[in-house]
Amino acid sequence: MPLFDRYLFADYSGGGENHHAQGNIRLYRCTLDGEPERVVNSVKARQTDLPQNFSRDSLFVRVRQELDEAADAGHRVLFGFDHQYAWPPHLRRLAGVADCSWREALLLLDSGDFQRGLPPLDIPRRYCATYNHACGADVFWSPLNGIAKKYGIPRKPLHLPAAERFRLTELVAPVQGRSRPKAADAVGGQGAGIVGGQTICGLHQIARMLGDPAIAWWPFDGFDIQAEAFAGKHVGIEIYPSAFRPAHVARDDDADAYHSCLYLRDADRADELRDLAVIAPPTDLRDRIRKEGWIVGMDPGGLVD
Repeated sequence: MPLFDRYLFADYSGGGENHHAQGNIRLYRCTLDGEPERVVNSVKARQTDLPQNFSRDSLFVRVRQELDEAADAGHRVLFGFDHQYAWPPHLRRLAGVADCSWREALLLLDSGDFQRGLPPLDIPRRYCATYNHACGADVFWSPLNGIAKKYGIPRKPLHLPAAERFRLTELVAPVQGRSRPKAADAVGGQGAGIVGGQTICGLHQIARMLGDPAIAWWPFDGFDIQAEAFAGKHVGIEIYPSAFRPAHVARDDDADAYHSCLYLRDADRADELRDLAVIAPPTDLRDRIRKEGWIVGMDPGGLVD
């Protein structure tokens, strides 16, 4: 039997202020029996028959609305965003949250540590230089010269081992295709490999959802998505659209959100979701994965290497 009734996935953006509409945010949903459809924002879209873009704030509101409406109908939702749900070791260590659980770390990052000068999570333009200064290291960087000058950050990353700069899930291969997730310390909002800004913004939004008892988060609440901790709840997962999008489909925001819905719906209908959303890490890696998380679409078999 399928585990979920509805599927809801967003292609995200780290540009502008949280309340600014972003042309590259897309939200798609589908049911077990329906095709993915784009969800648009606001009354204006219905009045003009034109899509109204989401801001990160309005996306947050709409996702919560979708979850509440599904719960009222007695439905479970598998949902997610294409940003990182946690930081790699070097970012967590310098922020002073390396020994915290995922939830504790996320809430501490969101509130900041004013005694240390560590800022609360904010948009990259304001956050990155302040974080670097508080940590005494040029951690956040941008390969784009104009962005680096505007943000007050360097143009090159720190020289670190891959296991420090990346999460474990970012070091293994995807279940299909060759594309690999990028590091969380590069910011700038455009260009291949610049994803840190959307993660900074996305972590703030997830922190706002942590208190909802109707939502569980995989794999932070358990390595098996069928475990008791997930029973009867909506489940948030981190997605990597390039592991779901067929090779012949060009990458764009709509395709990423659409095929994330389609792939995971089909996997659930075929009783294959367990193969994607269950990991059995070696004992010495379990604590790290509970703090770092895992991307649905990355092959957990790579952990044995």
